[in-house]
Amino acid sequence: MIRPSGITVFCLALLLFPAIGFADDANAEEVHMADPNAAALYSASIFLHGYIHGYEQGFHNADVDIHMAHGFRDVSTMSDYKKTAGYRPAFGEKGVFERGFRQGFRVGYTDGMSGRSLRAVGMLRMAATGLSLDPRKIASFEVGVEEGYQTGQTAGLHDGRTAASFRNPIPGCTPLDANASEAKDAAYCDGFRRAFSIGYSDGYTNQQDNPHVAVK
Repeated sequence: MIRPSGITVFCLALLLFPAIGFADDANAEEVHMADPNAAALYSASIFLHGYIHGYEQGFHNADVDIHMAHGFRDVSTMSDYKKTAGYRPAFGEKGVFERGFRQGFRVGYTDGMSGRSLRAVGMLRMAATGLSLDPRKIASFEVGVEEGYQTGQTAGLHDGRTAASFRNPIPGCTPLDANASEAKDAAYCDGFRRAFSIGYSDGYTNQQDNPHVAVK
């Protein structure tokens, strides 16, 4: 009887793992929408729904690279980054999902290569706390989410690069009078604030030291 070598078993595991954990898009979507602590947020925001799909895929790709003794790679060259797996027309606008997916992929890959945990799951659950959204305001909420994430990420990157302490800044979004030139309604500001905290954490955390250096 021929016994498989350790290398053979490892390679088989790598081939099977993505099929079990990430490649079954229908099952992955069902898991996200079945999360009682975050499903409301994924339903309200296409961007953040794409983000969690991308984050998990990026984290998985980092795990494979570490086990294969690779160093950091440019995620934009990876096929998994380009194909934005998991999208369904029922989610909403594909372009918004893709933007969230690719942002999440970059963060997940960096977290994985840096030896961090799947921290995005907890962050998104916290961001979903107390969410109650008028279905007629979803479009405004979504705009707030994207702009809040980007604003928060910029603030986090700044603090991380200047070695400032991690903080919880209050996002500068306040609903204005409807007649104001730059009025932002309550749904926009709600999305902005919830996503700001995620973006800030991503920007700040990913400025920290990375233990996995490229293999020469």
